[in-house]
Amino acid sequence: MKTKTKTKLVVSICALTLIFSACKKDAVTPEAVLDCMEVENGVAVVDSCGDCQGAYIYNMVTHDPSEIVILGGDTTGASATLTPGQVIILPEDPGNPYWNAGCTQAIVYDCMGVQNGVAVVDSCGDCQGAYIYNMVTHDPSEIVILGGDTTGASATLTPGQVIILPEDPGNPYWNASCTDCSGFLNGTAIIDDCEDCHKWLAYNFVTHATREVNDTITEVLGANEMFASPNNPMNPLWNAGCK
Repeated sequence: MKTKTKTKLVVSICALTLIFSACKKDAVTPEAVLDCMEVENGVAVVDSCGDCQGAYIYNMVTHDPSEIVILGGDTTGASATLTPGQVIILPEDPGNPYWNAGCTQAIVYDCMGVQNGVAVVDSCGDCQGAYIYNMVTHDPSEIVILGGDTTGASATLTPGQVIILPEDPGNPYWNASCTDCSGFLNGTAIIDDCEDCHKWLAYNFVTHATREVNDTITEVLGANEMFASPNNPMNPLWNAGCK
């Protein structure tokens, strides 16, 4: 009985040995991964400009360009060779000036024809540029129109002067020439679905009388009056002209 058990144990061990040997023999070796510099398991990466960027060693103390040693895609063993102050900069590190440095920048002209200028078209269709304004004297003669070019303007500012960009909230020229559908400057009239122009109303909630107003900023309401928009559901004239 013991002999049979021993024989079965030996057979089982041999079978397992054959299985493990077969698995080991047939094991697939992972293929090497090459980076864009053809370095096996390297760190080089293609940036958004299509350039292959490798790692490099940089001296953080001297900032000497001669201290920059290109490692390419292979950083194996580089850490052991670093001297005090040297660090390895990987391609996609935020402080890497070479990353995406080779991209050709598109030339953009603003509405004044200035390359990379700041002039913008407002909602009235007018091209608005930047200007210099004196915040102390508020003297109109201190306003210097820069147009779309503010290059170097900051260096010429005198005390109290600031550059006002077109879309700055305090720029009184932005959207200053807009007229509404009734022809009123900066008015609030709007066009309905029938293409009819309607002004806002001043509505008296006691007498139920209404009167048209050109805008809701400068208009002064009378007693018991409130503003009502032209497209108010209670306005019977809104979309009344549709055929």
